[in-house]
Amino acid sequence: MIKKENYAKLKEKYGNIASWAIWDKPCKSKKNDNISGEEWCLNDDELMKNIKTKYVLVALNPHGDEDAEQSKEHDNILPWSQNFHTSANDRKLRDAVRGTSFEGSYITDLFKRKPTNGEDRLKKEINEDDEKKAVEELEKEIALISDKTILIALGDKVFNYLNKYLSGPYIIRKIRHFAYRFLDPKEYHDEIVDLTDRLDKKIIR
Repeated sequence: MIKKENYAKLKEKYGNIASWAIWDKPCKSKKNDNISGEEWCLNDDELMKNIKTKYVLVALNPHGDEDAEQSKEHDNILPWSQNFHTSANDRKLRDAVRGTSFEGSYITDLFKRKPTNGEDRLKKEINEDDEKKAVEELEKEIALISDKTILIALGDKVFNYLNKYLSGPYIIRKIRHFAYRFLDPKEYHDEIVDLTDRLDKKIIR
């Protein structure tokens, strides 16, 4: 279980740009099947009961433009409610992790403050110093969750970055990114179940 003081630090610093793999129950009468529901994060004490610390899911960077991302960081929005909880693609992740060991895990981006409308554009905007700074911040972020966390990369590109810098201190595995165009929902869920089964049984391969 995450320490209360660590949770408070995460919420203060990353509440508007990171989140948890927890969502309200689907409700088909609402837009996007209730993917944007906020009841799950209204009460910190209740939320902390559902948090799991064994895994951290890491995406590459936020989708969008820099001005919108900076505005979001300073807006008076409900912490945890924005990233990974607003789009139809986010619904794919929710449905895939539900009932698995990933449900309740922390979700964040490696390049948190580098939003782009495409991974190729991001590559043009960052250098090695940016990479190192992003990794250093991620390590500090992870340290607030657990000292034995397994990193789950969402996609090949972030997996390569994590392997480049963090393959020594961490176990790193990957799943496909939930925004992959040809993603089959059942196959994606099965992919996660297979990985978590092996990791939970300590079959590290």
